[in-house]
Amino acid sequence: MATIHFRIDEEAQNNTNDNWLEQQINQAFSHYNEGNAEFINNAEMTQQMDTLKMLAVRGKL
Repeated sequence: MATIHFRIDEEAQNNTNDNWLEQQINQAFSHYNEGNAEFINNAEMTQQMDTLKMLAVRGKL
């Protein structure tokens, strides 16, 4: 019986996570559609992340 209870709790947690993710995606597209955000390509994002990592390693972040 505990196993069944665990599975129900796990499913509830997954649904909560799925709902949160769906809200985040919808919010991101709303910002984009309103002109308040822009999407960048993978190369640009990789470059930005590499720069942030370098600054973090140097203690300048």
